[in-house]
Amino acid sequence: MNQKTGTSYETEEREATVNEVDQGTSRNEHLVSIIIPTLNSERTMARCLQSVKNQTHKYIETIVVDKYSNDKTASIAQYFSARLFLKDSERSAARNFGVRNAKGSFAFFLDSDMELTPDIVQQCIAACLAKGAEAVIIPEESIANGFLSECRRMEKKMHFGDRFFEAPRFFNKEIIQKVGGYNESLIYGEDFDLYIRIQKAGYKTCRVQSKIMHHEGELSMKEIVLKANRYGKSLLLFVRKNPSIAMKKHRPVIGVHIRNIELAFNDPTHFTGLIIIKIAEYIAYFTGILTSILDA
Repeated sequence: MNQKTGTSYETEEREATVNEVDQGTSRNEHLVSIIIPTLNSERTMARCLQSVKNQTHKYIETIVVDKYSNDKTASIAQYFSARLFLKDSERSAARNFGVRNAKGSFAFFLDSDMELTPDIVQQCIAACLAKGAEAVIIPEESIANGFLSECRRMEKKMHFGDRFFEAPRFFNKEIIQKVGGYNESLIYGEDFDLYIRIQKAGYKTCRVQSKIMHHEGELSMKEIVLKANRYGKSLLLFVRKNPSIAMKKHRPVIGVHIRNIELAFNDPTHFTGLIIIKIAEYIAYFTGILTSILDA
């Protein structure tokens, strides 16, 4: 019984079904631990885990760290034979917990609303081995549903390949542990904070061509504002730790990229919507910062 929600489901961890990777590679060397923090993720969970199951690289364990969901998230995780842990923690702490319990030599961090193309894991491993990389950046493509989601999709297109807006998700697990993992005091920018520490430590990063499909659903302005306000409450901490990166990450959306001008010209309606979203976000960030100062 889930003591927090009263939901009746099994709380013990379950071992993932792990198959030998083809071509005779070493079991210990190429086991990939996919770590997914969740909270009430039943809408997208099955799609995410099915895409993991469909990987061409078969030697994978899936670790789900669930924040006591009161829907069918845990049941879906168990159906797909994931190792399920219940932990009342934010995303960074859940990811670190997953790493501590991971058996693989590689760690791959996903959100529950993401879908993998079938060869992503294979490409990431090949990139690490061929290029001597310890971290891999994977492009993301938003799957839009509704006007605001289309605007967000345009934003990701604008920042495709921008090193201040893309952070690695696939790592040599040992390197994550060496640099201290995700900063658990951050609820915003924790992925870039880790990326910066990996770079400063001198470890190599590369990119792959396969994409992650991000099913963000139909966004509402209320959701956008509340999320930005929540992130704003830890934004000052991120700025203090990484001032130059924070400023570049929050520069005006138009920027100086030619492709941004082309996108705006070709689709002025969604570009205007994106500008409105960014204005609302910046206001929400600011109110979140004020709240954090007043509460200090």
